[in-house]
Amino acid sequence: MCVKMGSSNNSCFGTLIGVFIFGLVGMGLLIAGILSYNKARATQSWPTVTGTIRSAQIVEKRDEDGTTYGLSVNYDYVVADRPYSGSRIALSDYTSSSRRYALGLQEKYGVGTQVTVYYNPADPFDSVLEPGANWVQYLLLGMGCCFSTIPLLILFSFFRQRGF
Repeated sequence: MCVKMGSSNNSCFGTLIGVFIFGLVGMGLLIAGILSYNKARATQSWPTVTGTIRSAQIVEKRDEDGTTYGLSVNYDYVVADRPYSGSRIALSDYTSSSRRYALGLQEKYGVGTQVTVYYNPADPFDSVLEPGANWVQYLLLGMGCCFSTIPLLILFSFFRQRGF
């Protein structure tokens, strides 16, 4: 568990630095997850207006891991007699390895479809079609919890072995 530094001294400096960095990454993920989750939950209480889908195109992205499909949408809505446009279905990107998934979204959000638009009352440009948290927020929270807890367990074990 410790990195040997020198011929006779067992030093744990490298291990402690690694645990510290791992913990910082975990805290960053946890904070990002909490902020994302809180905003996603807030979208559920945002006011709504009726909007109209202006465009909806399937987006295909290829990389070394394979192909993912999503839907790029643009919609128009009016708040307090002022026109706005949006492009987010939800706070998190909707992609899948299944083209069928994207086709289903395109059917749901086809051009000309009337939709409920949830908009941020403090900034009506900020809008979504599907409010609330989804798997991305839960994944960030879960990874943040794991990456934050594991270093604590390692430190607990480290100090316990040394009689602290």
